[in-house]
Amino acid sequence: MQENIFLLVIRRQLVLKKIITILLASLVAGLLVSLYFFYLENTFNDVGSVVFTNTYKQDWDTYEGGSFSFEYPTYFKRSGVQLVGSGSYEELVNDDRSQALTVEIRANYNNASGKVFSSLEEFVGNFQKEKQTKIFIDGYEAIRILPYGGEGTDSSALYVIGPGGGPIITLDFSNNYDIDMAEARNGNRIFNQIVSTLRFNNFSMAGWRTYKSRLGFEFQMPDDFASNEGGNLEIYSPTTKCETSYTEGEKEDISEAKISFTVHEGDDINLAWLKAFGYQLEGNFDGEAFFDGHETYYFYQGAEMVYGRTAYLVDLGEGKFLEINKYSPNLVFNCDQSIDNLSAIDAQILSTLRID
Repeated sequence: MQENIFLLVIRRQLVLKKIITILLASLVAGLLVSLYFFYLENTFNDVGSVVFTNTYKQDWDTYEGGSFSFEYPTYFKRSGVQLVGSGSYEELVNDDRSQALTVEIRANYNNASGKVFSSLEEFVGNFQKEKQTKIFIDGYEAIRILPYGGEGTDSSALYVIGPGGGPIITLDFSNNYDIDMAEARNGNRIFNQIVSTLRFNNFSMAGWRTYKSRLGFEFQMPDDFASNEGGNLEIYSPTTKCETSYTEGEKEDISEAKISFTVHEGDDINLAWLKAFGYQLEGNFDGEAFFDGHETYYFYQGAEMVYGRTAYLVDLGEGKFLEINKYSPNLVFNCDQSIDNLSAIDAQILSTLRID
């Protein structure tokens, strides 16, 4: 009898300890969750945080060039259009003339051959060949000349042929070396921002359509792309069956190109980045870009993944941020249909992004 009472006491003590342990664990878990959200809200108040001021559309104006337009800061003053031969040019300069943007429009006609230029490469030729890179402007292929040194200036340029084979549009930007390098870098950044706003008026690419998202933006995409919009938006090209490193001989549906869009809210881009991707922005991004004039940071991810990924976070203004994930097949093989790398299609689609 005494032994049974002793066992009962021991059992009750164990149950009590278990209850106390569960209560303590719950309290600790609750405390950790509270600390985590406190961390989210306060981590990026430090001096070392990434901070920028996005003034797009606050002090910007629209340059109308007939078949095209772009946005530019109002501190650039227009000098007036000058007619030259089969085209025209105009210079936009800031107050101290340390920065200049020249807009040139010319007919797509090669005087040497008596024909239109067969390609943009033929027109640009070997000019700053090592600095040339191909991009898309509103869905059309363009050549971007990255910054290069000249006689007392740091220059860069953009060349693009408009819809229907013309005209040829050139934007040329120059920084005067008399200003410090920080100002020069800021000038090149402004030029990148201007370039991202270049649009062709009333254009329509054959086989493409406009998609207007309820999330507050629109873009062009090929007719055969599908879309799925719920809390976020995903678009993707037709799929084919492929093996991957994870399917062990079985095949799964693979899209040659896939892009997702999600809108986040937050006080600043540092906090929005942490919420979107789970780690700090400072020191953890691969580059800066612009979509339709809006500040963007991005990173690449691709090791040991079925899809390679480029992730962007776009500052939409007013405390809203657009997360864009661009996916292209990486570790796939034995596909029913040939898989091409359609990252160019991805870039072409995103070049048409227009944000309300």
